[in-house]
Amino acid sequence: MQRGIGDVHLAWENEARLEVEEAKGDLDIVYPPISIRAEPHVAVVDTNVDRKKTRAVAEAYLRYLYTDAGQEIIARHYYRPANEAVLKRHSAAFPSLRLFSIKEIALDFPDAYKQFIAEGGVFDKIYRPSHR
Repeated sequence: MQRGIGDVHLAWENEARLEVEEAKGDLDIVYPPISIRAEPHVAVVDTNVDRKKTRAVAEAYLRYLYTDAGQEIIARHYYRPANEAVLKRHSAAFPSLRLFSIKEIALDFPDAYKQFIAEGGVFDKIYRPSHR
């Protein structure tokens, strides 16, 4: 995006929104009607919090993420909130999509990569490079 090359850029939803802001109107986001639900894991890492003596703060942060207030902050930073009520309040910013679990099409993300992206996968079977 910053170098102005290419016709399409696939990005996480929050990153796409930030790029649109940065481009000052020169980009559009196109939402597909269906997409894989991406749910990055959030965890307290025992070894680290015990070594740093930050367990109480880490656990409080983890709990806060899923409160209404935490979900509001998430939405304001262009992450799709998990809380349905917060998502509804921000519906103008987050178009309705059918989100499905990776497990509907594969065992897990490594299996999906193997099936769809890796050498010989679905992408290789459908991709036809243009010849200029």
